Amino acid sequence: MPQAAQQTRVDTSRRLLRWREVLHLTGLRETSARRLIARGDLPAPVAIGPRTVAFDAMAIEAWIAARVPATRGAA
Repeated sequence: MPQAAQQTRVDTSRRLLRWREVLHLTGLRETSARRLIARGDLPAPVAIGPRTVAFDAMAIEAWIAARVPATRGAA
């Protein structure tokens, strides 16, 4: 593959999640999620348009994965 073609390759394994998906995956209500974002405890969304935001799926998945051992260790 030519070098120029390699540089334009996009990582298609990364996804952006909308609010509804994030709330479904985390089990949080929007108000709770917004509080966690404000405190820096939940990954913040990124602007993808003038009135549209989305979340990095990998960051949300990592956040969820970090919560599981923390809750199991506390039991």
